[in-house]
Amino acid sequence: MLIDGTKTPQTDDLKADQNPDLAASECAVSDPAVNSDAPLTSPPSKPLSNANPACTRPPKETTRRCIATKQSYECDELIRFVLSPDNIVTPDLDKNLPGRGAWVKAEKEALQTAIKNNLFAKSFKSQATIPDDMLERLGNMLSKRCLNVLNLARRSGDCVVGFDKAFIAVRKLPIALYITGSEEGSDSRRKIENSLPDNAEIISLWDADTLSKNFGTDNTNHIVIKRSGIAKKFIKEYRKLYAVIV
Repeated sequence: MLIDGTKTPQTDDLKADQNPDLAASECAVSDPAVNSDAPLTSPPSKPLSNANPACTRPPKETTRRCIATKQSYECDELIRFVLSPDNIVTPDLDKNLPGRGAWVKAEKEALQTAIKNNLFAKSFKSQATIPDDMLERLGNMLSKRCLNVLNLARRSGDCVVGFDKAFIAVRKLPIALYITGSEEGSDSRRKIENSLPDNAEIISLWDADTLSKNFGTDNTNHIVIKRSGIAKKFIKEYRKLYAVIV
């Protein structure tokens, strides 16, 4: 109770003793931190990256140094090699085998330099045995990867097989590449080539027997692939293969 601005201790203390909730409410009103008239503020939040540094991952490295040229390249331009348990140099085309890796530019000259001088042993700091047919083996592996992409393209509908269907497709679809097992200058090949867009690639690395075996068909000489993600993947794999074997 207030009389002329003077608090009467006995009365107010009695009220507080008899009604604790009233005392608490009076304290709350007098406290600016909970007063409804006082502005509500919250402490500034910290950036998320500072809150949990473990959630922040460094960017994945995309370049490696070639052991033959001593230059750095994008990983897609290189071939990774690892050592098998018996110290055999083994290509790791998917770049996911465990162990230390040695990287070589995906071109014949760089690979020959690495093989001739056994630069793998220096890179691995260990004995490294290189198969005598390493280049041939690598070429077969890269070729198989290309043919596997062709199978994916056919299953996805991005690939057209056979002269009649291919000849129709080149006049109706945006074609990225033409793969043929026919000899250069043959009438059927010339008809398709003349109908291709200017920026379409023409590939004649595989013969008809290889293409037929890959697709499980007979006499496969003409394959076209329309512009798509699979077409880009095939072209990337093919250029690596071509650089290694030619």
